[in-house]
Amino acid sequence: MAYRLDPELPTPIELRRLLREQVDAAVDLLRGVEPPDGDRLHDARLCVKKARSVVRLARGDLGRAVARQANAELREVNRSLAEARDEDSMGECLARLAAAATDEAETGALDGVRRVVTGDGAVGDAPATLSRSTAHGAALVLARVATWIDQVPPRREGWAALAPGFGREYRRGRRSYLELGEDPSVDALHHWRARAKSFDHHQRILRGLWPEAQKPLRQAATDLAKLLGDDHDLAVLRDGLTSDRWPVRPIDRDVVVSMIDAERLRLQVEARELGGFLYADEPGAWVARHGAWWGHRLTCSGGPRPA
Repeated sequence: MAYRLDPELPTPIELRRLLREQVDAAVDLLRGVEPPDGDRLHDARLCVKKARSVVRLARGDLGRAVARQANAELREVNRSLAEARDEDSMGECLARLAAAATDEAETGALDGVRRVVTGDGAVGDAPATLSRSTAHGAALVLARVATWIDQVPPRREGWAALAPGFGREYRRGRRSYLELGEDPSVDALHHWRARAKSFDHHQRILRGLWPEAQKPLRQAATDLAKLLGDDHDLAVLRDGLTSDRWPVRPIDRDVVVSMIDAERLRLQVEARELGGFLYADEPGAWVARHGAWWGHRLTCSGGPRPA
């Protein structure tokens, strides 16, 4: 089924369905005879991120302690899967920089860096891999979390089950945006990216309230997360170049670092512009707006119906 909650059905049942669907999809991708390749690994990580967003949204239903523990376990699973994506991310960064190169000096420097960072082959020739034991271990944890959540008695129903988690995530994202400062750290921007992804996922889950109004919000949040994700990958690449992680020629390193700095500045300017629109509301007003949409949707449809 779609990654969408039906307001007319019992909220606890819908939340557990959403979580189970994402976990089952991730488990299917990880439990193979062969370790997951780059694409399957990427898809599995996306499913886990979407499952975490469900848990955060379900805070009022599950309770704070349960939601916190489940989110922590899912976060550790994704960290175990993320390491295998590092090389692919660096290759993708260099490919984006190459597409924006303006002269032979930049192109030559990027070629030199690419040969050292990704090997002599073309970018992407060495896809991310993960050991089968790590993949199966992650699948086991995911299945355990979903089974555990299925057994947690619901504490609230309807919008009351969603409002605490929905408001908390928006509030955290807005704070991340407002507290960036003139020269934000890589960690601060990466934290904001996580909140932008949560914004996007929550709008997707709740898109049945008023699809026409929520579609541009979802697209803007997707764009924001993409901008911040590209910025983070570039920051990781820059750190590797300046910390002598790779034996790159100094002249190539300096040219590429300069390109990275310019591109990161562009990405951050665009991200701040989007953030100003997405986080313009006070948290209380944001939650109240969606609560009103929830109530009106039920009024228009004739009210809740049995599962």
